[in-house]
Amino acid sequence: MSKPWRTPFPMLPVALLSGIAAFAPSNAAAATNQFRGVNWADSRDNFQAGVLYISGLSSSDTYDSAFAVGTAIMDQFISKLGANAVRIPINEATVSQYWSTYTGAIDAVLAKGKLVFCYWDSAKSNKPPDMNAWWNMWKTVVDKYVANENAYFEIFNEPNMYSKTDLNNLYNDWITRYPTVPKGRVILDGTGNAQNVSDVGSDSRLEDCLLAVHDYSFFGSESMTKESDWENHIKGSVGSYSERTVCTEWGGPMSPGSKNGKSYDYLDYSKAPTNYFEAYIRGISNQLHSWNMGSFYWPGLRDGDWYSMTIKSGSGANITLSIPNQSGLERLQYSWTSTPGSGGTAGSGGAGAGGTTPTGGAENTGGGGGTVATGGNGPTGGIAPTGGRLGRGGSAPGGTSAMGGTTSMTTGGTTTMTTGGTTSMATGGTTAAAAGGTSIGPSGGGVSTGGFTSATGGTVSPAGGRASGGDAASSQPSSGGSGITGGAPASGSPAGGGGGATYPDVDAGPIGSDASSDEGGCGCRVAGGRSSSSTLVAFGALGVLVLCRPLRRRSKTPSRTGDGR
Repeated sequence: MSKPWRTPFPMLPVALLSGIAAFAPSNAAAATNQFRGVNWADSRDNFQAGVLYISGLSSSDTYDSAFAVGTAIMDQFISKLGANAVRIPINEATVSQYWSTYTGAIDAVLAKGKLVFCYWDSAKSNKPPDMNAWWNMWKTVVDKYVANENAYFEIFNEPNMYSKTDLNNLYNDWITRYPTVPKGRVILDGTGNAQNVSDVGSDSRLEDCLLAVHDYSFFGSESMTKESDWENHIKGSVGSYSERTVCTEWGGPMSPGSKNGKSYDYLDYSKAPTNYFEAYIRGISNQLHSWNMGSFYWPGLRDGDWYSMTIKSGSGANITLSIPNQSGLERLQYSWTSTPGSGGTAGSGGAGAGGTTPTGGAENTGGGGGTVATGGNGPTGGIAPTGGRLGRGGSAPGGTSAMGGTTSMTTGGTTTMTTGGTTSMATGGTTAAAAGGTSIGPSGGGVSTGGFTSATGGTVSPAGGRASGGDAASSQPSSGGSGITGGAPASGSPAGGGGGATYPDVDAGPIGSDASSDEGGCGCRVAGGRSSSSTLVAFGALGVLVLCRPLRRRSKTPSRTGDGR
């Protein structure tokens, strides 16, 4: 099988158009969606009694060479993954013997983003052999980095060797010993393998701390081949504490490998699942997205791990990271994307790639730029598997695409209606008087297969909505003009694509996914996404009010080494 490549998808913004005021309820965001993270791990795994050497570092490094490695890797985590945070392991030996070198890589990461220090015991079920050494390790780390607001402290990775009572007492002792560490920068794993978040979240002594959950395919079973199986699985681990929880580990195959005697080629996570690995990646990313929960993928970089999101070549400052599975990266970025309307963060572009300008249409924090697919928001159109998204610029010259962040008078004429995805006189000279007049000509999106075909609102040609897709650089179908699904229906409800009105909480998912699926993700909920509220948009400059009705929703402990990671 060839590698499944997909274009990195843009995040789902709410474009604030010049002269437009939009009023709609926004979704509450979790307290953890500031983390778009990956784990940086030792190729031997992080369960080590001796010094940890995360991939790219060795015993011969110095502070300066480690800083150069950290800079090269963090720069590419940001530019190629859209990450802003890294989780790294510590243990007693690393801090007592390698600290002067290790801090070079740590400082490089902290210069560009967030970093989580996490303690790993020497083996899967071992407690620290010397608690005095354990406390001294943490004192060294805290003393050096407590003043850095980008530094977070995860006290114990997968503390399966402690009972609920003993673990919570250990956590409380840590907080008491280091009162200068803000509780909002302390992360506490749930009991077991960070699977029972409620055990820790329910302790009132720890109520201001963040919580951590881990979820892997081997925490479930190979019979779990539906996305909903894995959505429910992580829900069971988190309980009612999603707003305080970070998923500090989750991941699946990004390169060929084998599990339980079965070989897997490159898996395509952009389509409906055919096995439990695909169901796992799609289901977990769906739920993290729904919760607005921050996460750290396992691993962002670990040499020799078929789960690794990147593959390293070169050394030192010349390290280059490549992406083995683009569809896997898209699901990771989707998991980091806040639900539309909540001011989420972007994925692939990092900060500032799309901006928040009225015409750029990126998320509130910048990010990947661009806008949603030009098919728009209608139940019959929009986010087709092959098509139609407005690159990084926001909108097409032939359309209005309210979601795309351009004004409604892009190519001429006065906009009379945008409820059906076609802006009458702005997209190719259709007559303003007749809602179903024929829009002709390549300059304005309305073509024979996508424009209006009747005076009652325009029955769509079968080719409309999913025909050719493509980027919105032209006025072809699904390019942002008349919105290929064809014009405004007689009812005036937003059934068209392209132009359409602004829908602050349309959930479309990543571009390129299977639009026929009912399981979460991309065009899986209804082919044009979903809207949970009505939006009143006031066009101040034009003096025209557009009332957009809501779209109808459609329902829908082995060790890491043993798992081949």
